[in-house]
Amino acid sequence: MSLSSNALIAKLSVTMLGNRHKDAALTQDVHQRHAMSQDAGLYQKCLLPEACLSPLRKVMTAARADHRQQTLMTPYGPLLPAARVEAYLKSMTGWKATWDGAVRVFIAGYDHNVALARRRLNGSFREKDYPNVHELPEHFAFDSMLVPLPSADALDEIAGLADNRVAQMRSELQRTSQQAAQQARDELMTRLLDQLQKVGTMLCNPDSKVWPKTLDNLTRLLELAPTYNLTGDPTITRLVADCRRTLTLAADALKDSETTRARSASAAKLLLQSHGRKIELPKKNPTPTHP
Repeated sequence: MSLSSNALIAKLSVTMLGNRHKDAALTQDVHQRHAMSQDAGLYQKCLLPEACLSPLRKVMTAARADHRQQTLMTPYGPLLPAARVEAYLKSMTGWKATWDGAVRVFIAGYDHNVALARRRLNGSFREKDYPNVHELPEHFAFDSMLVPLPSADALDEIAGLADNRVAQMRSELQRTSQQAAQQARDELMTRLLDQLQKVGTMLCNPDSKVWPKTLDNLTRLLELAPTYNLTGDPTITRLVADCRRTLTLAADALKDSETTRARSASAAKLLLQSHGRKIELPKKNPTPTHP
């Protein structure tokens, strides 16, 4: 199965106004006060209160995490299964709407926060460090893009390339495609085993509660795995089938039946062992003995 026939490269770019600024005058003053060498360091100041930028950073972090979760990292960049395009675009559209709302709130409070910075920075405040409020929109961006994978056929359409250069580029493209396929496969397998290990560790630990979110994360990944198995790897297909066949992932059933919990814990342990992993339970502190 060809990657280019069932996956796209998903690009996400989120940028925002920086809040760190190197201050040469402050740096020189610190060096002079402490008799330091001129190359001893640099002083940075926060232009605005971090609290006003925190909502934007949270949206940026969450959107990037969602993007990483929905894609598989390869030498081409993050790959997105073609079957997941609509779900991905819907998710990114939602994040962009949240981002745009946070940007509007930031801009609305910008003049107030600059006034706070003027008092907070005192003599180190520099008006030139702050863009005009009307210039702010150009400092914020949230862009997502889907592009096709490079194709060897496209090389034939490039004029002026020598035959030996085309042959070399075809060879490099084939090697990169093979690396991308292997890396996508390995990342999906790692995600499956990581989630299985979390469930197995939880179930094998008698002191641990049954957390529905931990079970739901594995359930969701098992549902999506066939779509993300871009190379149709039989080992992944078999692992998904074995998990579905041997594990009970319903929180209520595991909470209500020790037998069900023990059976699922044992199954998880065996599946992990077959892939070179083991469950390591937290060590208990020894009960102190009295003389």
